[in-house]
Amino acid sequence: MSVSSYEEPTADELLRVPETFERQRWHTDLYAPYSPKTKRRVYAYGRRGRALFLRLEAEPLVRRFNISVREVPLVVGDRVKSIAPAAISLDHENQVSIHTFSDVVEEPMDPAHPLPASPWNGWCQTRGWRLIEWTPAALLGPEIELENWEILLRYLSVPGRVPNRPLEDALRLTLAADIEMTWNRLAKQFPREKPETVHECIAALILERRVHADIAARTVSLLTRLSISPLNAAEPLRA
Repeated sequence: MSVSSYEEPTADELLRVPETFERQRWHTDLYAPYSPKTKRRVYAYGRRGRALFLRLEAEPLVRRFNISVREVPLVVGDRVKSIAPAAISLDHENQVSIHTFSDVVEEPMDPAHPLPASPWNGWCQTRGWRLIEWTPAALLGPEIELENWEILLRYLSVPGRVPNRPLEDALRLTLAADIEMTWNRLAKQFPREKPETVHECIAALILERRVHADIAARTVSLLTRLSISPLNAAEPLRA
């Protein structure tokens, strides 16, 4: 959907996820996960779209986002074009961020010739919004991080799921009484609860950064080590 030059959509309008989806890029892989934050299925194109969804969904500071943003009028060079950013997000301090993909290298090869500024810079500055330009390195790596966010989100990607805060608090209290504990051992401390509910709560605690987990270099599993305090470099605990 194009927006004429005199239209100025609000942040709330841009954050609003379209009610229907119509595929446009048929030669690009389509990623269509359920989003616990938006409470609906979202659609992302290609590796970059998937990675951006995972980072926004797994970032606890982000409370709303939209990766199917409508086009807005943007001055590019000496022309006005209708362009859509990669995403828009809102954090818990009501800071609006516009997300774009950057294909440039991290550092200019020649410091005497700096890279041109993004056309989104001025557009965001006039609105008091933040611009986040995702380079390939920042967005796509390390891959183990994205894989782990995806695994953890699968536990929570259940339409109609309601967070079980009392059980989450009980899990944290149990974990606080020990130095470290594996996912499997912590889950076994609550035999009267449904196993799937316990695992959902553990995944939520990790995603919300309310517990620490050794997932920076290891795939999430029942042997994942958990702790209230930052984990040390010790060997994995027994299950």
